[in-house]
Amino acid sequence: MRQAIARDFAAVPGIEVVMPVDSRLTAEDEPGIHVHRLDRSVTGVIESLAAASDYSLLIAPETDGILEQLTERVEQAGGRSIGSRPRAIGLTGDKARLAHHFYGAGIRSPQTYVIEPSHKTLPGDWEGPSLVKPRDGAGSVETRVVHDRRRPDWLTRRAQAIVQPYLPGEPMSASFLVDVSGGLTLLGVGRQDINVDRDGRISYRGGIILSSLHEAPEVVIKALSSVNEYLGSRRLRGFVGVDYLADPASGVTVLEINPRPTTSYVGLAKRLGSGTIAGAWLDSMEGPLAATDWPGRIRAARSGLDVCFDASGLT
Repeated sequence: MRQAIARDFAAVPGIEVVMPVDSRLTAEDEPGIHVHRLDRSVTGVIESLAAASDYSLLIAPETDGILEQLTERVEQAGGRSIGSRPRAIGLTGDKARLAHHFYGAGIRSPQTYVIEPSHKTLPGDWEGPSLVKPRDGAGSVETRVVHDRRRPDWLTRRAQAIVQPYLPGEPMSASFLVDVSGGLTLLGVGRQDINVDRDGRISYRGGIILSSLHEAPEVVIKALSSVNEYLGSRRLRGFVGVDYLADPASGVTVLEINPRPTTSYVGLAKRLGSGTIAGAWLDSMEGPLAATDWPGRIRAARSGLDVCFDASGLT
């Protein structure tokens, strides 16, 4: 995904990309992309690169506050992050806090309980299986379906996790660009390929960007707007993904907001054309996208063949 995003930005006229890469990984310079190799000590490197650049894009998980802390470091160094603000990352990266916000805003979302180390059984009053996952996890890591109300043994190493009812429905995602005014431009809607193995372990295997001009459900847009209204200037910004369930019987249930680029970027970039997302994203940092021709161009490019991608971002 990182390489695909770098190439997308390098395709924008006048843009040069500096891509920090761990020295233990294989990466070579490409047209418009300079690889900056990092040793194991990166103290000060992110700050110096951010301060020397016009824009900074951070690709990191929310887990353990990593993305929030990196964004704060970039901003404190005088860099200009084109992603979500730290407070927005903190709210949406904490599944318990986000669930509480959804409840107050009237957003249809799963019941959510925090599991403390002292709990011997799973909280919750629903019948049927439960979904247990880290409070701040990303990418389905340590996420399982459990049928026993006893606290799972594999949770003992975590200080906190959350439990929700395991709900029916097709796993879906909607991807947006959020401009500096909080305006939303839908990039596309996709189906997620989610696998549950015999032990209940959930794994993300990629997805499909749909060919038809699907619009995002109203409750998904309401969920994003509610977060930005609550946070004001410290809002979500740039590429943002929303995971939700679509069930013919019960309707749409919002699961999570991802305050960062997701793997869907790869399929969307292929669908919309090289440099389209990156160009619109950069313009979204200067003012409302609604005042440009980007929304119309993006909508026109959304039709075509379905685009499939795997969990590593390969199409």
